Amino acid sequence: MGLVLHLILYSIVQSLIEIGSLIGILVFFGLVLGMIERVANRQLIATFGRKGVLVTAWIGTPVHELNHAVMCLIFGHKIIEIKLLQLRSSDGTLGYVSHAYNKRSFYQSAGNLFIGIAPIVGGVMVIVLLMHILVPEGFVPISQVFQNNVPDHAHFFSITLPAIGVMVKALFTLQHLFSLSFWCFLFLGMSISSHIALSKEDIRGARSGLLAVSISFVIVNAVATLLLGGKGNDMMLMLVDACRYYLLVMVSLVLVFSLLKLGLSSLVFFTKRLFIARRRQQESPPFS
Repeated sequence: MGLVLHLILYSIVQSLIEIGSLIGILVFFGLVLGMIERVANRQLIATFGRKGVLVTAWIGTPVHELNHAVMCLIFGHKIIEIKLLQLRSSDGTLGYVSHAYNKRSFYQSAGNLFIGIAPIVGGVMVIVLLMHILVPEGFVPISQVFQNNVPDHAHFFSITLPAIGVMVKALFTLQHLFSLSFWCFLFLGMSISSHIALSKEDIRGARSGLLAVSISFVIVNAVATLLLGGKGNDMMLMLVDACRYYLLVMVSLVLVFSLLKLGLSSLVFFTKRLFIARRRQQESPPFS
């Protein structure tokens, strides 16, 4: 009885660490990307009006919603209604996917987590695919980064951070500045990244599937420990580290695109403010 209790407690603790390390990356980057998106959108609206946001929304919002829809289909949810892009809404919502599922189904309940985080994971995959198509010479060094051995738990950040640097340097080169396909990729990447952040509804939906996913992790960890002992634990850690490595590297690329958009929106916002301030100064009557 004591061994069984120890196995259960160990599996629970191990599962919480594994889920926390994976979900933690998504939550952290989701909050950062959401903050950047809100600031950039406020600046664009102040400069150009609502149409300033729509420049990227006509690409980014459909990609966001389609990622939700694909995961709904994978996990057997019924899509009730989908809006890939709506230009006029009372609350400013650009798009949404309304879906229903069988709450008694463990599989469908677990799917809520993946449906909720789908815009980030799916958005990253779309950007990688576009990079492979539009900037193949920049994609090669990045693919080599993924072919390298996944860093172990102890050396995770010492290997991951340089890999991110390699990826950024391979993409932003002098040669690419004179390539039309690179600028197309840059615009598409910024459009997708600008609308990749999770909404409150996305987070709420993902949270409802967290319990089912946690139970799945506990079962897998317990079975791996029973069948393989310490090797089972090592295999789970390697799997989680691999997922975390790939996720962190690629989400960092999304962050770069979001920062680029923020830089551009800040540039036009403050340029317009400076222009208006100077014009008002010139129009103001001189002191007598």
